[in-house]
Amino acid sequence: MNILGLNYIFHDSSACVVADGELLVAVEDERLTGEKHSQKFPERAIESCLARSGLKASDIDHIAISFNPNKHVVTKALYAASLHRAAGSFISSMSSCD
Repeated sequence: MNILGLNYIFHDSSACVVADGELLVAVEDERLTGEKHSQKFPERAIESCLARSGLKASDIDHIAISFNPNKHVVTKALYAASLHRAAGSFISSMSSCD
């Protein structure tokens, strides 16, 4: 079984390939793009992992994406609240421009 692992939602986008429980290759996208702490989809890291492992996309059986919805719940909630406050302030300021 071949698994493509992805990390890209938060920071340090990366990809890896695990075949039959053995890590074959892991690459951080930053090493290929030069962009520090990127959150972008790791397209180049995926291409590199597939090339280095000798696999094609059609050889991948599963894709795993790292995500823990319970991690940093309070921080995420505070950030979401700050966005809501900022959006409310923006909307208020726009409506007073009439």
